[in-house]
Amino acid sequence: MYGTLGRTRRFRDQAQEFVAHHPDAYVCNLGCGLSDYLQWIDNGRMRMTDADLPEVMAIRREIQPAWHERHSLAELDLTAPDWWERLGLPTSRDDPPVCLMSKGVFMYLEPSTVNAVLATFGERAPADSVFNFDVMCWLAVGRAKHHTSVKHTDAEFHWGPRRLGDLTAPHPRLALQAVHQVMGSYSLFYKLLQPAFKAATGVPFYAVYTLWIGK
Repeated sequence: MYGTLGRTRRFRDQAQEFVAHHPDAYVCNLGCGLSDYLQWIDNGRMRMTDADLPEVMAIRREIQPAWHERHSLAELDLTAPDWWERLGLPTSRDDPPVCLMSKGVFMYLEPSTVNAVLATFGERAPADSVFNFDVMCWLAVGRAKHHTSVKHTDAEFHWGPRRLGDLTAPHPRLALQAVHQVMGSYSLFYKLLQPAFKAATGVPFYAVYTLWIGK
């Protein structure tokens, strides 16, 4: 529960910061589930799309419809090569920057899918765009049965970085802007464990990452 709330706060803060710098921003939540970040970031000007698989969006439309005309709901399949176009994301690098977020998604995708998604972002996103996502490192891959909540589902962890360079490798325009380790303030154990783990492996066990697009 602490981890869920901690990462939600981090995603919220990152989106709020982006909208503060870009008041007419376009924010897109990939794999939104029933989350509602618009309640925290809407400034009366920005636009937002919440997107997920069709079966998820069918539930969302029934119990949590769009707020207003600047808020849209869309079906999403990140394995489809044209997911960027289907969401109506910018068609030119000269367009205003966008903020993408994807919470609790990347660790469940195949490595080839993650690389393709990041490559698309790197190729298509306008300069100064950001992509916020969370993921566990490679040591978690194939070990969902040890996770307190995920073990009760049929889900499995398929991807996690071995090195920070894995995050920017899919495209030369990608830059790692920030790494936020979520669990450090949970207890003294986690506070001491996090830097020790990163020193030993080169990557955090679990973190929220921000990728940024240069020119």
